[in-house]
Amino acid sequence: CRGRSDHGVRMTRSAATDAGTGTPWLLPLLAVAAAVLAHLVLQVAAWSTAGGVFDYPLDDPYIHLAIAEQIAGGGYGVNDGEIAAAASSPVYPLLLTPFSESPLQRYLPLFWNVVGLMAAAALWGRILWQAGYRGVFGIALAVAGPVALNMAGLAFTGMEHMLHTAASLAIILGLLILADQNRITPFLIAGILFAPLLRFEGLALAVAAAFAVLLAGRVRAGIGLGLIAVLPVAGFCALLWSMGLDPLPSSVRFKMTAGEVVGGGPLAYFRFKLHTALTSPPGQILLLSMLLAFVLALWPGVRTSRRRLILPVVILAGMGHVLLGKFGWLDRYEIYILATLVAGLLAAAASAQGRLAGAVAAVPIALAAIYYLPTAVREYPYAPRAIHVQQGQMA
Repeated sequence: CRGRSDHGVRMTRSAATDAGTGTPWLLPLLAVAAAVLAHLVLQVAAWSTAGGVFDYPLDDPYIHLAIAEQIAGGGYGVNDGEIAAAASSPVYPLLLTPFSESPLQRYLPLFWNVVGLMAAAALWGRILWQAGYRGVFGIALAVAGPVALNMAGLAFTGMEHMLHTAASLAIILGLLILADQNRITPFLIAGILFAPLLRFEGLALAVAAAFAVLLAGRVRAGIGLGLIAVLPVAGFCALLWSMGLDPLPSSVRFKMTAGEVVGGGPLAYFRFKLHTALTSPPGQILLLSMLLAFVLALWPGVRTSRRRLILPVVILAGMGHVLLGKFGWLDRYEIYILATLVAGLLAAAASAQGRLAGAVAAVPIALAAIYYLPTAVREYPYAPRAIHVQQGQMA
């Protein structure tokens, strides 16, 4: 079984190393360069459209900056003296607390999103290299992945979603190294810790990954990672409760209901969420990716490989997002799970016999490019100008 499961990996790794992709740093470097360049193009286009001023394309970064100011002053909320759980992320407002009395604070969301973008792109390239992709195909995946999956557009929003995507990809890389080397790495530990702390949606992926570690025979490590995923979030909810607030932030509760299914009960709510996924292009790409992951799990070479443990993890995380997550709102909610699923597909596909599986796993990248790139060109550069004008009018 070991020989058969590694056959596809050896074939992929032996292919065309003359392009220089035998070194572990080249694919991450190319991915980072492509992502940063795409993000720079968006920022320049938005700056020009807004008449030479910088603003974020949503009001959410400004809300989180206000919360960060309150935290720095000993409070928690948006307004002075009013306790409120208005942040959708437990840890992101804390990252915005430095320079709370300085104009520099305004650029912290940009800073953290550039950091998250570079980290996510580097992890994307590292996953490809670890999986065994080399040559022209490996280079194409490294460059096209971050751009097609809209990582640059995600960083453009100024919210915590980019850091969450990086944490999610760290989990995939950690699981891939576990499958190949039976080793628990800092990538896996950090991803499982920070994915739920950055976004509550990260709990599904983090807990599924911890369970996969347990099933892989690392029982104590699996239990420990599960506790790392759950306990910090439980502590945050307990903190909100101690302040007299609901255990879940108001933004999370609002987005889970938002008047979508009033009085219909849980069954009606889940039916609505499934219908939303089936009728929206991002949801369709996500569902197709989950279907491909299921098919790939039965593929010759994959089903006998240790890497198959990645596929149930990403499928379960995808189901969690379909039933509890959101789509749209400047395309920022679903990128993390799309990137996670595609990375998991490519990691597992490299173990398959033949090269067709890798091409099949790349299909969601092409579909994502068809949907996200025209939207980014058509809508993103104008959104910061709308916020800038809105704030001027309110002032």
